[in-house]
Amino acid sequence: SQERMEMLATTLSNRIGEVQNRNPRLSTHQSAILTALNILDETMRIKEEYRQLVELLEGDSKGKESEV
Repeated sequence: SQERMEMLATTLSNRIGEVQNRNPRLSTHQSAILTALNILDETMRIKEEYRQLVELLEGDSKGKESEV
């Protein structure tokens, strides 16, 4: 939806601004690329954590099934 796109754009703009504040010598383009890399890193970490949690939960449910 349009509201979601506006929220995402605002969040992205804020994230780029944070990178620029921490690294004032970077151009806007460089800040945008660094922001994208940071977001990708966060996404990959979250996916890995999710995968580990699913494995843990699946292991728990298999253990409970064998108890029955």
